[in-house]
Amino acid sequence: MAKFSKENMKKYRELKGYSLEQLAKILEIARPTVSRYELGAREPSLEMIEKIANALEISMFELIEEEKGKSMSEKYAITLRKEVLKEFSAGILAKLIKLEMVEGIDDEFHPITILGDNLSDVQNERLLWATDMKELDSIEGYLQGIQIYVEELVESFKKGKVA
Repeated sequence: MAKFSKENMKKYRELKGYSLEQLAKILEIARPTVSRYELGAREPSLEMIEKIANALEISMFELIEEEKGKSMSEKYAITLRKEVLKEFSAGILAKLIKLEMVEGIDDEFHPITILGDNLSDVQNERLLWATDMKELDSIEGYLQGIQIYVEELVESFKKGKVA
């Protein structure tokens, strides 16, 4: 459930350098009303949230947060990054599968097959359950390392250096 973020309102008001009085004047409402919004004693209407966002030159999503404390824009950014990492992971996995096919690898205990299975687990488990950017940073670092390894592996097979 989404709710108004009084903390973000205060944070962005202060970043903009507005006093309660200045923001109230811009919004054409009484200063105590702005104060009540920031204290959580009063919930602004959707129309007022839009006016506040415009006055602070931010997205309305910055003033709306999920119950877990993440704003809608943070939640969107996490979802978008997950999708990008899924695509990145799928590209690496495709290279591994192609390598398996070209080299005729048909052994579930072969290191390349195990690496592919692990990469599938990252796509289907770790990315699915990741909840914050720090966790996604960790997954991205892992995927970048795997990508480098797979590219070197492909080159080694091309040169005939791997049996």
